[in-house]
Amino acid sequence: MPEASRDEFMKLINDPNLSRGQLAQRLLDMQIKTLQGLSEEGKASWDATQQEWAGKVQSDPTYGGDKLPKVVEEIGTLIDTFGDDELRGVFDLTGAGNHLAMVRFLHKIAVKLNEAPAPTPATPVTQAAEVANRLFPSMKNN
Repeated sequence: MPEASRDEFMKLINDPNLSRGQLAQRLLDMQIKTLQGLSEEGKASWDATQQEWAGKVQSDPTYGGDKLPKVVEEIGTLIDTFGDDELRGVFDLTGAGNHLAMVRFLHKIAVKLNEAPAPTPATPVTQAAEVANRLFPSMKNN
């Protein structure tokens, strides 16, 4: 307990002029004030963490700076394709989407999925015709 809160608590407990109802109300008020302070501290800490994470992404040479809009777009396409609004909600709730490790992970997946598809192998008949055309160019069928 912070020293100021302890002193306030002791003053309330030892005040002979307070009725039981007044004491109870003041203790409740003190508890509410303490909880509000803790909540504000927690929110400030959370906000600072999110800003730190987002700053690391923004300053990253691979994903940040002028590259960030394209990275965000590619990750957005990945989520649109394989995720849903619930997944977006998870990222919003947890702040995980602001973390460089998550951005790196999702972007690598997005890039792999967006790469040009591998060429399909030629059928054996096509391969045989190509070989024959190379071996006997004068006999090409046009």
